[in-house]
Formats: sequence, structure tokens, C-alpha cells
Amino acid sequence: MELRPTAMVIADISGYTKFMSLHRISLLHAEVIITDLLEVVTNSVKFPLKLNRLEGDAAFLYCDELGDNPREAINDIAKQIVTMMQEFTDKHRSMLEKSIGGCLCDACQHIDVLRLKAFAHFGDVVIKVANGSIELGGEAPIVIHRMTKNSVNSDEYVMASADFCVFLDVPIYPHEERGTERYELIGNIEYVAYFPEPRMLDVAHVARLTRLTGIIEAIRLFARALFLRVHFSKMPFKK
Repeated sequence: MELRPTAMVIADISGYTKFMSLHRISLLHAEVIITDLLEVVTNSVKFPLKLNRLEGDAAFLYCDELGDNPREAINDIAKQIVTMMQEFTDKHRSMLEKSIGGCLCDACQHIDVLRLKAFAHFGDVVIKVANGSIELGGEAPIVIHRMTKNSVNSDEYVMASADFCVFLDVPIYPHEERGTERYELIGNIEYVAYFPEPRMLDVAHVARLTRLTGIIEAIRLFARALFLRVHFSKMPFKK
């Protein structure tokens, strides 16, 4: 167990509950959609940023190996966040286009409500190993998780604490807003919210799938959902 200065990022998919349904097929497809989008996020991560764990429809990432130049590492992480947001957008667009004229379940027909938010913070973290897994302790991990509950009026942005922003050489995105959030037992957290360019997708002009192709896509999603359930059911649970 040791205390290390650490940069942390949470990539959180917003809008998930809006497109969930009680229908079994919708739930299966919803699981696949979120899993595929989270895979895009985690696959875009490169050293020194590492995945700590998945938290439902979010990924908790960290970097405790900042080297002799933390500014360089944190600016690299900022660039990775931009790449992550763009790759999520590209995947989201592809999935949305396939859903048009394709599977008619609630999940597939409401992919458009999904967006990605990212949160970044820097602070001292207690690094410990528990049951073979890396656990992050201390106040800093609590702060970044509290940051996910805020008053920013958008569903697609990057929110970085002042402790993270102090290392940035350039803004994460040109459009930014500064503010302060107050959290119980923590106090005031100053932040900068960065906003990517609004995405444009004219659904009316997207090429629709044929009925046969749509059925095939629905079957693919169903098979993928079953594979994921079998795969995770065989994984050992840690006590």
C-alpha cells in the first residue's frame, strides 16, 4: 500500500436508462450496445492511462506512473480523452445507422440518446492490491466520482477539475465553461467543462437497411448478447 499522485478519468455513457425496456430482447440488445461502446472506450486507452474497472455503463481509468514530468503525462491523457470521445462518436454513428430500418426493439431504436461524458481529476491516491485487483483509495477517487453528479447542462462534455487543468498546456476543446460545484463533506470543487463540436447526423438521409439485412443485424446482436452472458457466467467471482 502506498500513496501516489494519480490522474483519474471516468468515461460515462449518458442516456442509458432512457433507452432501456422491460422487453427481454431489448434488454439483451441494450447490454450488447453498452458493451460494444465501452469496448471502444477501453480499446482507445494507451499507456500511461490504464483501466481500473468497469462500473456499469462507465469505465474508471487511472495513471499512477507520471514519471518525472507529470505535465507531459497529463497532456497525453487529455489527448487520449479527445480520441476516446471521437472514437465513441464514430462507433455510435455506425450503430445508429444500422438501427435505422433494422432491429425494431426499443434499445436499437433509441441508440440516438446515448452520449459520452468524461471526467478528469488529479490528486493523491492510496494504491493497494486486494484479491489480485488494484484498488484506489483516499479522497481523490471519491472526488472524481462525485463530479459525475453536477449542474453542467449537457450530455456530452469533458469535465476536468482545477487540479487536473493546472497541468494542461492547451484546452481539451476550444469551447469551455468554468464553474464550481459544492459537495457534502468535500467542499467546493472548481472545474472546467469542455464541449466538443455538436455532432450532425441527418437521420432522414441515412441509407436504410433492407428488411433482410435488418433481421440479420438483429440476430447478430442477439447472438452477441448470449455470448457475453455465457462468457461472464464462466468467469470466477472474487469474494
